[in-house]
Amino acid sequence: MLFEDESAIRAYLALQYNWFPRGQQRKIKTYGQHQGAKLFAVIDYETGHVLHREEEKLNAKAFQRFLTDILQTYSGKVVVVLDNAHIHHADETQPFLKEYARLQPLTSSGIRFSVQLT
Repeated sequence: MLFEDESAIRAYLALQYNWFPRGQQRKIKTYGQHQGAKLFAVIDYETGHVLHREEEKLNAKAFQRFLTDILQTYSGKVVVVLDNAHIHHADETQPFLKEYARLQPLTSSGIRFSVQLT
């Protein structure tokens, strides 16, 4: 069982309001671009193995490329727990999931997790 998520990591700092003494405002350099890394990753519940992929965009095509990586890495039936991100259930993703039936997506909204601490 694999647990998947994706993230966009920004290569710039978000600017916010700050208080400065009058006439002593800091100058904050910016890149002028919104660059960063878009990452997909899964963790194997049984082994702890992490598989990841960096992409230019977080979209359905990029998600399908990552699913292909999963299929190439894991054999047999592969259950992947997903959150409710749009790319997971996009119309563009559905034909891919039908073509590769050994990939079994499971949305996390339908799962109740229970943790016992001893």
